[in-house]
Amino acid sequence: MSELQLKEVREVVRKARASSAPGPSGTSYKVYKYCPKLLLRLWYILRVFWRRGRIPDQWRVAKGVWIPKEENSTQLDQFHIISLLCVEAKVFFSAVSKRLCTYLAENNYIDTSVQKGGISGMPGCLEHTGVVTQLIREARENKGNLSVLWLDLENAFGSIPHKLVQFTLTKHHVPSRCRDLIADYYSNFRMRVSSGEITSSWHKVEIGIITGCTISVTLFSLAMNMLTKSAEPECRGPRTNSGQRQPPIRAFMDDLTVMTESVPGCRWILKGLEELVEWARMRFKPGKSRSMVLRKGKVVDKFRFNIADTAIPSISEKPVKSLGKVFDCSLRDTTSIQSTCTELDGWLKSVDKSGLPGKFKAWVYQHGILPRILWPLLVYVVPISTVETLERRESSLHGAQNTGALRTHSSSHSCCPHSLDLNMASYTSIIIAALLLTLQAGALSPPSLELMVAPQPPLPGLEGPTLVCLAKGFRPAGAALSWSEDGASVSGEEVRAGVAQRQSDGSYTLSSVLTLPTTRWRSAHTFTCHVSHSALSSPLTKSVSSQQCSL
Repeated sequence: MSELQLKEVREVVRKARASSAPGPSGTSYKVYKYCPKLLLRLWYILRVFWRRGRIPDQWRVAKGVWIPKEENSTQLDQFHIISLLCVEAKVFFSAVSKRLCTYLAENNYIDTSVQKGGISGMPGCLEHTGVVTQLIREARENKGNLSVLWLDLENAFGSIPHKLVQFTLTKHHVPSRCRDLIADYYSNFRMRVSSGEITSSWHKVEIGIITGCTISVTLFSLAMNMLTKSAEPECRGPRTNSGQRQPPIRAFMDDLTVMTESVPGCRWILKGLEELVEWARMRFKPGKSRSMVLRKGKVVDKFRFNIADTAIPSISEKPVKSLGKVFDCSLRDTTSIQSTCTELDGWLKSVDKSGLPGKFKAWVYQHGILPRILWPLLVYVVPISTVETLERRESSLHGAQNTGALRTHSSSHSCCPHSLDLNMASYTSIIIAALLLTLQAGALSPPSLELMVAPQPPLPGLEGPTLVCLAKGFRPAGAALSWSEDGASVSGEEVRAGVAQRQSDGSYTLSSVLTLPTTRWRSAHTFTCHVSHSALSSPLTKSVSSQQCSL
């Protein structure tokens, strides 16, 4: 690897948050953001560390802060530690992490269809949830069979061994300079934790990655990718309506989802994962894991899965919330949408009764409420009528005369920031109506379908015309294309399914090709392309026959 470039360091500092907490050195990103000469001097120093392959001792210390994982946390296992590190170390390892991600992506060492978390440029949380939802929906609608396991690792970040990280880097042929830097960084890392006025003594970190370190996410993703890929040969994954075989294991960081068409196959993969995780000196938490078995499109509870002789609860007993989306035995989003609406109504009333001045209410709306309602709009199918109901609730809450408050006051709000008390109904209308409707239209878009007939086959050695079906403009990913001939399903080698491609506007396109013999095409049969997507209430179809077009 070549030396660190100044543009790499500048890019890291430019993207960093100026308000991030400083580490033991007491220096924040803001210093290097507004002092270009100091940034240049920092680059000179970082180049020396890169050449020598050694990390200074001042970078191998961190102050830990306890952060609760949930409300009303009282036990130690309900907290996790966030490490406050030296900013200079974070800048250095951000550049190293970017290089490592580029190296892994160019050599296809990380399968982004399996491990989506921690990979630069891969917003995998939405894709992960979308694919799982699509497979469950197809199994329910087609009355198929599907077995799903949501697995949770116990203290995954804090229990991954350093030797496993080094073993993973070696197996993926990471250049020795990068491996040596990481090994030296973890060789004598020390941490102390503060809680109130009490501060512990320094302790050497011998296991687990450093939370808050800019390269730790990439290292963890790489190690988890190796473990999950090693368990894949136990069983094949489910097949979509388009005929594309999906991987049996999907992971977003430490959240694993196992999906197979048969219960025995799911047990084999679970057993393989147990052995691999035990070999890595980690373990699953059966109490926080969940299972679901679909038989002929319906949830059944007669099949049980075990981890270390402990039964995994089913979603009929306890629904599971995976990556922000709730899965329950109804297999629908109605309950979750109603819960979101109820919570939003309660938040609006609480803010309205708080007695805060208008500008502070606006701040709470923007930074407190908005982030909590954006994600449900992305992962759930929220009808426009529900959004309109929310707008009516808001208007009645603030005493607006009608739902036209958005149109009446939006201009005064944008031009007069000091009149927020008078235009609070208008401001909330903007949040509830304009933004939510925009997100609904942009984040969840149905596909449009095009069906074309090419007179020549795309591959040599094939005879007859080629039918090309193109679905475009949909989001999120997870659309499925399938073919039928006079109502009968068509599959096999004559169907070639593509992979969804992300476009510059955030939407996706997906294609499928059907190659036909000339005699079969001229038989006057009707060939139909079907597309299914979470934004469609029913599959979208287009048909063609030899009588409709002449070649």
